[in-house]
Amino acid sequence: MYLSGHFRSIARKALRGFWTLTIGVTLLAALLGSGVVRIRQCLRRAHNPQLSGSRRILQRLY
Repeated sequence: MYLSGHFRSIARKALRGFWTLTIGVTLLAALLGSGVVRIRQCLRRAHNPQLSGSRRILQRLY
């Protein structure tokens, strides 16, 4: 059974020389994920137009 230190060393060895690629992929995933959330909120509003004004504001914020 591996300890947390073993997993960290395995990850460091796997990422050696690929830090910029890793950061780029992480940023791309974050942007795509935020886009998916916005699309879901738009679809919810389209399917439920009776939302109150305050609830609409809260959904826009999140």
